[in-house]
Amino acid sequence: LLMPTRRPNFAMSGCCSSILAQRVSHYFRFVGPSYALDSACCSTLHALEHAYRALREDKCEHAIVAGGQLCLNDVTTLNFKRMEVLSPDGACKVFDERANGYVRSETIAAIHLQKSRNARRVYAQVLHVKSNFDGYKETGISAPSMEGQMELYGDVYGDCMISPSSVDFLEAHGTGTRVGDVLEALGVDATFCKGRKEPLPVGSVKSLVGHAESASFFSSLVKVLISMENEQILPNIHFATPRRGIEGLENGRMVVPVEVIPWPDNGSGLVAMNNIGFGGTNAHIVLRRFNKRKSEGDSLPRLVCVSGRTKQTVRDVLHDIGSRKLDAEFCGLVQRALRDDHPHRGFIIHSKLGEVERATGVRRRRAYCLLFSDASDEVVEIGRKLCEIKLFANGVKRTDTSLETLVTGGNAKDLAPVSVAVQHSFVDMLKAVNLPVSFSNGHKISLPQDLIVISLGSKGMAQNGFSQVNISVDDPVVCLLKLLGGAYLMGYSVRPDRLYPLVTWPVSRGTPMISHLIKWNHDTDWFTLLQNRRATGHEVTIVVKDKAWSRLSDHVIDGLLVNPAAGYLYTIWEQFSKMANVPFASTCVFFENVKFLNDALMFPAPSEFHLTISKITHKFELHDSRGLRVTGSIRTVTNGPEIFLRHFDVEKEHLSSDDIYKELRVRGYNYSGSFCELEKSSLSGEVTQIKWQSNWVTLIDGLLQVRLLHEDTRELRLPAVIDYLTINPPKFDNRPPGANHLVRLSRTAGVVSSESVEIRGVSTVSLPRRNAPDPVTEIYTFVPLQTELPTDVAVRVFVQIFLENARTFGVKVVEVGEG
Repeated sequence: LLMPTRRPNFAMSGCCSSILAQRVSHYFRFVGPSYALDSACCSTLHALEHAYRALREDKCEHAIVAGGQLCLNDVTTLNFKRMEVLSPDGACKVFDERANGYVRSETIAAIHLQKSRNARRVYAQVLHVKSNFDGYKETGISAPSMEGQMELYGDVYGDCMISPSSVDFLEAHGTGTRVGDVLEALGVDATFCKGRKEPLPVGSVKSLVGHAESASFFSSLVKVLISMENEQILPNIHFATPRRGIEGLENGRMVVPVEVIPWPDNGSGLVAMNNIGFGGTNAHIVLRRFNKRKSEGDSLPRLVCVSGRTKQTVRDVLHDIGSRKLDAEFCGLVQRALRDDHPHRGFIIHSKLGEVERATGVRRRRAYCLLFSDASDEVVEIGRKLCEIKLFANGVKRTDTSLETLVTGGNAKDLAPVSVAVQHSFVDMLKAVNLPVSFSNGHKISLPQDLIVISLGSKGMAQNGFSQVNISVDDPVVCLLKLLGGAYLMGYSVRPDRLYPLVTWPVSRGTPMISHLIKWNHDTDWFTLLQNRRATGHEVTIVVKDKAWSRLSDHVIDGLLVNPAAGYLYTIWEQFSKMANVPFASTCVFFENVKFLNDALMFPAPSEFHLTISKITHKFELHDSRGLRVTGSIRTVTNGPEIFLRHFDVEKEHLSSDDIYKELRVRGYNYSGSFCELEKSSLSGEVTQIKWQSNWVTLIDGLLQVRLLHEDTRELRLPAVIDYLTINPPKFDNRPPGANHLVRLSRTAGVVSSESVEIRGVSTVSLPRRNAPDPVTEIYTFVPLQTELPTDVAVRVFVQIFLENARTFGVKVVEVGEG
């Protein structure tokens, strides 16, 4: 994707969802309808409906319906959680009283839909499929509609003229949400349970594998097909108590299997399936179970010749065939699918007793010669045993009806014509299976060298330069199969399937699958992004009493303990260095577009922060329990801050440290201890001397203090935005603690910089001051020399007279007596 010179480049033509279907059609050279559909959780069944309609309208003979769901975007999961449709405890409790949402899951699947006359295998027959849309609903776009679902049921079963009550099993969409399950179950009860004599089994595969959303129908379909193949209905899990409000479950008209149950006896073989999409799309399909069962068949061993583009492919296929019981239909499927002439070849001879022989490789091609031996009882017996092969037996019958003894098992009175008939039928059989015989000779005819001689019986010819294949009387059928297998390894396109009864398509139910035998070659290496697109989170706990954070207690503003902006930046810098695996004290970092959204007040109790840094964009977010605090981006840079301001010394007339912090205290900055690091500053503010305390938080905060000190206002202001901040730690590697260095300020450029730190574009925000305590007020009251006063008032008067005439500032009252 990031290598534009590479051809082909699939950045657009291979990754856009709108073109994925066309990409498949282009690769396989399909010419029928091809497009992508997205109707949320109903997408795959909706696509199957379009394929079904295209087949019925003769727009195509075959259709591939594919769908996928991958949970790659955390934002989607987050928003579903906020909608309260996800299960907090990670379980889909479909139709259960405890149902509290679903679990997101993943599925990638594809199915092949075709007309029955073309099918070599049938898992199920599609009787009808249809969809509809809820449209406007007063309950909202995300709520399902029972009325819309019931209307769809009526249309589907009305079109195919089937009673809904005849369905053996219903695979529901049920996801475990509080609203969706109830509405779906009520609609199913009202439609499918009328007139039923037995409870309707209802299940949902989502209790087992979760909700694959756009590909969820394929998960349900696989479950249904497995149930059909095994004549058993798979159970639900997480079901204990039927959900209140679903009368069909409460009254027993519907039942949710909690263990494997047999397929209903004398059932119709019909299965109904629901698929309901988020937003208002409903789809329903009716399937019929395929009922062709396997027959006993013949006892002939099977020769299966396979080819592949790699040796491993051939070995895997032969191993799979040999590990199974003999299944003539399975062998026929494999032979049909893998008989193309690929570079690597192999064959296996498999019987009901197990594997007979297996061989792989490519042999040098040699010609064959059929050696006709003398007439003998041995040749006749070979012919009799080869009559198990219908192709050979038909050849004998065609030769002469008088040779009926070969087939019937009688004694042959004249060996010569019978032997000739056997040899003639043998030659015809080899021609029928595409094995060319270059020479057909008797004993006394000279032959070219480097031939493979085929002889019937043990009295063959052995001469130098010849290889002999003997069709033995002990097991001539296996000998024949070995002959054909060897010819296949030499490059002959033999057709062993013609030896056996024709496999009638589609194959019977229970025939093993062959799709897993097809292996893809993944040698081509495409560029893959190795970065994790997910952001990396870090938990940071700040405790003011801890030694590492104790200096923060000196950062007091307007009487409150406030976490300095530099403290946030230092925390982000430290965690970023760990994530990027770079040395903290020797790597230059660059902050950009930093925004302080709220003031995080620091109390002695621990304050916990969650920091998220994206590995791709390098953007960060710092949260605490009250919300988002700081945003921006951070990355490493090669060069440190460029100090472009011209050099100045501190003027003789300057502000001392006491003057600086007296001015700041008037504005509300109650700094103390390590945060009073400004030593002196010029009156213009262009040059300030700052003390290095081996602490980056106090140093960066000192530069921000310079910026705040020279604000033309006495309002209480704090940093809100920093456009750029560059920190270059290596420049301070050898700086001793307590050393002073200069900070330069350019109001015109909006830059404050030191030797190792440069800050640009600081925007501040004004904060309201807290209310001051009420002033102490006094009043003058005339007290006569002789008068009567209450005790408390008299005490105040005596104390006031005493203080006015005594040279002291403190009074200690020992006792107040009465009388």
